[in-house]
Amino acid sequence: RDGDACVLHPTSDGAPIFVRRVTDDGDAPYWTVSTEADPALAALLAQPFAGVQGMLRAVRDALDPNAGAQRLVVGG
Repeated sequence: RDGDACVLHPTSDGAPIFVRRVTDDGDAPYWTVSTEADPALAALLAQPFAGVQGMLRAVRDALDPNAGAQRLVVGG
């Protein structure tokens, strides 16, 4: 963790990925996934994700943009 963000460090030489849960801007809570360390800039540039499924897809795409689209199953 880095402050309000969860930081993922790819095993390759890729940039770190910051996952944030944004709850303090007056809107409904949402997730952002970006390579921006600055939370304000990430909130402006990153697509907001209302659900965990969308956030997890964004993390997968950020970690491996060449991975084929596959079904995401959360729970079991």
